[in-house]
Amino acid sequence: MKFSSLTTNMLTKQFNTGHPLCLRARAGVGKTNMIEQFCADMDLGIVTEFTPAMDAPDAMGFLIPTKTDAGPVAMYSKPNWLRRIEEKIALGLDSGVLFLDEYLSADHLVQKAFAPLMSERRIGEWSLPDGWVVWVAGNRTIDKAGANKMLSHIGNRMCVLDVEADLDSWTTWANDHDIHPMYIAFAQARPGVVFHNDAPKNPDDQQVSPRSFVYAHDFHADDNDSMSLDTDVVTQGIIAGYIGEAATAELFGFLKTVDELPTIQEIEANPATAKLPNEYRMDAQYAAVQMVVHHVNSDNINPLFGYITRLNKELQASAAKQMIDKTKGTLLNSAALGKWISENPALISSTFA
Repeated sequence: MKFSSLTTNMLTKQFNTGHPLCLRARAGVGKTNMIEQFCADMDLGIVTEFTPAMDAPDAMGFLIPTKTDAGPVAMYSKPNWLRRIEEKIALGLDSGVLFLDEYLSADHLVQKAFAPLMSERRIGEWSLPDGWVVWVAGNRTIDKAGANKMLSHIGNRMCVLDVEADLDSWTTWANDHDIHPMYIAFAQARPGVVFHNDAPKNPDDQQVSPRSFVYAHDFHADDNDSMSLDTDVVTQGIIAGYIGEAATAELFGFLKTVDELPTIQEIEANPATAKLPNEYRMDAQYAAVQMVVHHVNSDNINPLFGYITRLNKELQASAAKQMIDKTKGTLLNSAALGKWISENPALISSTFA
């Protein structure tokens, strides 16, 4: 299942069941971020426990000999996850997610200790507060990321979804977070490089993922508003330290397409005659689209969309959708868009369905 299928509506329905959810995927596709963003969007509390660093008593509490009127008994101490949830409730967050991150890399004893919480909402004498659910995330065993096989009785207590990152949802996120247009264009032109779902052939080699790709961007772009990015040998070596040598070679080859592009000022001044990448250079056309999407605003939307209509048809609908999202619907009032919609009904129905 692609991440774009896990809409807020679907996650809300799952949350309302009260049943546990497990997201499995290769490293770096955004499992943790998705759950954190869902909780933020829905004003839910979230308590995150990094389970590989836990022992069974961290889940259950420590058994402590205690004197009572009936004689000595052994009672469990309050586990830290419950204390943290109670702190959230005291702040007014009556509903939320106990998020067990990297759960599948935890020791089997830890997984077993949490099992009653998933089916009975309690561990010993301690109960999960009403309004709170248990969600977990982890890698698959084939990802060579240290994950253990899921025990069948635990998997049977959860909705287990194998998910993968997808280009469309990542592009929306990237435009909202000021990712450099050349990085977005590369992801679109070479989706198999960043968004593959393959297990690593050699776990000692750096692997490209949406996460490591963004980390590389953060070093490489460094608030650079120019379409040109450094391509020297030292920079290339550092980027390879994030995403591996093969992906770096493809990325730096792609960055040369900047020579095919006009400036944004040239497009604003004359969209009908500004330099246009060759129709057979799809990589450069992707870069042109992302340059326009990056710079679009309510003042320049008409000339910029006018330029987009000169690019290959298959890119125009994607560009229109991104520009509408980026400008919060402003493009819908554009005369250029209205004309384009009337001329391209088939593209509209396939893209915006």
